[in-house]
Amino acid sequence: MIFDPVISIGWIVVLLIPPLVFTVWQIVRAGGMRSRISPIRRLVAVLLLGVAALGPAIPGGTTKEIRSDVDVFIVMDTTTSSNAEDYGDGRTRLDLMKQDLRSVVEQYGGARYSLITFDSAAQVRVPLIADPDALLSLADTLQVEITDYSQGSTPYQANDLLAERLQSSRKEHASRVRVVVYMGDGEQTATVDGAQSFSAAKGLFDAGAVLGYGTAQGGPMRENNPEIFVDDQYDELYSDPNAPPSTPPQPDPSASPTEPPYLVDPTTGQPAISKIDETVLKKIASDLGVGYQHRAPGSSPTLPDVGNRLGEQVEVKKLSIAERLYWVPAIAAFLLLAWELFIGWRQLSELRTAKPKKVN
Repeated sequence: MIFDPVISIGWIVVLLIPPLVFTVWQIVRAGGMRSRISPIRRLVAVLLLGVAALGPAIPGGTTKEIRSDVDVFIVMDTTTSSNAEDYGDGRTRLDLMKQDLRSVVEQYGGARYSLITFDSAAQVRVPLIADPDALLSLADTLQVEITDYSQGSTPYQANDLLAERLQSSRKEHASRVRVVVYMGDGEQTATVDGAQSFSAAKGLFDAGAVLGYGTAQGGPMRENNPEIFVDDQYDELYSDPNAPPSTPPQPDPSASPTEPPYLVDPTTGQPAISKIDETVLKKIASDLGVGYQHRAPGSSPTLPDVGNRLGEQVEVKKLSIAERLYWVPAIAAFLLLAWELFIGWRQLSELRTAKPKKVN
């Protein structure tokens, strides 16, 4: 049993003293035991209200929780090629990345997590947080970049941003262990000048892995172009009245009524095929100083062990709110006061119906 006062102790004392003094005074001045029953009942009601104000409650108990000293940075490829269906069942590379993200969370329980994605640009989707559910919920909603906005990409796009976030973590919490997990297919579609590298992040973390997605045979990629609906009234107000009528777009015969069409290779007229580039992925792993592994459905990634820095299971209070019991004394006090009101009402009725005695 614990007490969690609904108001401050000082206010409870101030509010209870006057009725307590009054009821005690009534008990003392009463002529006999029978006449003291009613003030005693009121005294008990006041005391019960005081107990209710103190907020009796049952604590939420304890549970086991893992607390660790680890920061995990996940770098995830969201370029159009991550939509490639390499695995023969309609699953994309991005689907497998999301699945592996859950393995990362399970491997580093109790850590803080940050998610960086890259396509035409790199961005921090999730800053360092100790909430794996929030991380996984956001990751489940991730999609590849919008096809019409794509300007080409490079697998080295997140180099500077990753280094910046690692340096910030190191400056704020130098003693924490930092782990980097890179997920991508290594395919490059942007033209860049000069050699590219992930060396800026090397030496700023303690362990990591590069995970490669896709196959040598490759797979087709569906477009990601959300439909934009234009209000007819807007067209009427802002369109040029002298412009010739536009021809409505014709449906793509190759498109599925429920799924977007595949990207088409302009040179062949056939669906474009994206293939994994393991040479680039192995170079990224070498730049970072970590191991590389190719990922495939039906298996779990092998992630680096950070030794005893994950911490131990410790007993902590549950986050659930304690069960409050203030209503128990409050109901008892209400019943006593209701009984007092009933007795008062009955006595008043007797006075109204009483006949005066005749004097001879």
